[in-house]
Amino acid sequence: MLTGKSGDAVNWLQDKFNLDLSKVSRLGGHSQPRTHRGGAQFPGMTITYAQMERLEDLAESMPDRVAIVKKARVTNLIFENGAVRGVEYEHKGQKYREEGVVVLATGGYAADFDDAESLLKKHRPDLMKLPTTNGDHCTGDGQKMVNRIGGKLIDLEKVQVHPTGLVDPRDPDAKVSSVAARPMRALTSSAGQVPGCRGAARCRRPAARQRGQALRRRARPPRLRDGPHVGERQCVVCVARLVLC
Repeated sequence: MLTGKSGDAVNWLQDKFNLDLSKVSRLGGHSQPRTHRGGAQFPGMTITYAQMERLEDLAESMPDRVAIVKKARVTNLIFENGAVRGVEYEHKGQKYREEGVVVLATGGYAADFDDAESLLKKHRPDLMKLPTTNGDHCTGDGQKMVNRIGGKLIDLEKVQVHPTGLVDPRDPDAKVSSVAARPMRALTSSAGQVPGCRGAARCRRPAARQRGQALRRRARPPRLRDGPHVGERQCVVCVARLVLC
């Protein structure tokens, strides 16, 4: 099982944020169609921005309940009497303490290359040589804060290696790359080769994706499952990044 009550979560997104998630797709590593999306060009961005806009509306209409602090850096979890009570953070050179329920959403650690406490180096040193398609902010800060208070961390060795990451010819050795989406991979030759592509590490995705990765390594003719218009959008993006001409 990958998740629980996911149907309820999809219904909540549709009802509370008026999102179109009516299409159900079968993606890499799936045995059945199970990924919900709508007609938007970038469904993940559409979902995220809808929630961000609602949060901003709440911050304006209910400032006593919702406050947004931008460009702050959380440094520690407040752990007292066997429970997390809040966080300590820095903002504009000042230190603050905020008490209450804490939800960590700090991302993964596939860009954790330099730190002496690198989670990637500790749990998957074989992947340190690969670039990542995670953002450069994904350095495992949240996991490390949990570890410092004795919290239990699981599945840290489960790092997905994506078969196709775009290489910027202006900086071919960059450690942070961009993922080549499915429609872009559909433009490959029957040998599955794309100039300017190589493997890239991402954090934390189910190991079931390995089966999909193995299938993509096999020779097959190019095809665009989502229609030519999707491929055109991907080509525009890749031309802008100088990986296609």
